[in-house]
Amino acid sequence: MLVRFATLNLPACEYVLIHLRASDAAEAWAVHIHGNPLRLARELVYSTDLAWYCTCPEGRPAAVLALTSDGGPSLQASVFATDEWPRVVLGMTRFIRQRIGPMLLGPAFNAFDRVQADSIAGHTEAHRWMAAIGARPEGRETINGHEFIRFVWSR
Repeated sequence: MLVRFATLNLPACEYVLIHLRASDAAEAWAVHIHGNPLRLARELVYSTDLAWYCTCPEGRPAAVLALTSDGGPSLQASVFATDEWPRVVLGMTRFIRQRIGPMLLGPAFNAFDRVQADSIAGHTEAHRWMAAIGARPEGRETINGHEFIRFVWSR
């Protein structure tokens, strides 16, 4: 299966966010309470240059990976996927391990001491995947009334 990656653009991001799989939609809209996929797409695309999307073999956008900063020492990682996730998860895992991980450990990213991702409690598929790509659970927190588990990757 050929999974392609490209720098995130607005049409691809909108497509993924409009077609989120149910588990990712529950997680996304618990954090981004406006519930507007077009607004979230603009927020992601225009807030960072550290964002990519992958396509399923037929060329449809299937998942988005974005790393954003609030100006502090952490980058916030977000992954959103459509129901095509099972077809692209191995490609996304390889992309993160081979390209993103080494990049974040390089000198250009010395200002950041960690990458973190918040995942809603109960989204065990996401939790297993984050452990598989090297994240460790750090603790629990409440965001907009929902319980989340924070996963971290640190230097």
